[in-house]
Amino acid sequence: MKKQLLTLTALLGLSLMLFSCSDDTTTEPDNKEDVSYMNTSINSYTYNEYDLDSNNTEISETRHQDSLSYTQETNKDGKAASEYMVYTNTEGSYMEDGNEYYAGETNKLYAHLSVFQSMFANIESNGFTLSALFDSAGEWFLIADAKATSAWTLFDGQLNFDLPILGSTDADVKITMKNDGTNSITIDGKTSTADKYSYTANIKATASGQVIDINVGGAFWVAPNIGVVKSNVNSFKLPIIGTDVEGTERVLVKYSLQTAA
Repeated sequence: MKKQLLTLTALLGLSLMLFSCSDDTTTEPDNKEDVSYMNTSINSYTYNEYDLDSNNTEISETRHQDSLSYTQETNKDGKAASEYMVYTNTEGSYMEDGNEYYAGETNKLYAHLSVFQSMFANIESNGFTLSALFDSAGEWFLIADAKATSAWTLFDGQLNFDLPILGSTDADVKITMKNDGTNSITIDGKTSTADKYSYTANIKATASGQVIDINVGGAFWVAPNIGVVKSNVNSFKLPIIGTDVEGTERVLVKYSLQTAA
């Protein structure tokens, strides 16, 4: 009898162990290795940039190249940052087009306001523009977090817009980001794995019984030891008037490392 009880107890223990293993629903961060998204050994990045139509397909005649040239390590608005000079080639030659700044920590990448000002500068239609979407939202924004297991908020407050029908008015704005898996990206013939971070900006305002509710989405693809390899603002539709607003996309085609002295 004692032998039967011991056998039953052992079987019960084994069953409980197997059940607990098959029902593991933990939301703890995974144990993948730490990553660095910054690489100051890269002295230049060359991107193809183009507009996106209502189906988020490239509008080929808008394609041109942007080049980011590493300048220096500096302090920008309270963060130790890498500074890049932006050169834009739209008519056969590169012209200076401002600066962009990025700041890295283990597993994290921050983009400065200047990055978003560049991304959203030409997002406009019928008097509505997103050029100032981030202007009053802060100076630095966390765009990549390899250990994040839930979405995080970049901004939640009110901003002023010239909205269709409503004109100039304060709107409730919430911008969130999330870790959205990985994608394979081919850069100069070599395939790299990039972590995708998607964002959503919701803009909502009400005046004189009219409600404007705009959702703008996009993403950053960030590769360890390379940086941002792709970013976009998806096209969207303006409510009430039903007009499509074209998006934009920037894709890395090559980068170059500093040569040894």
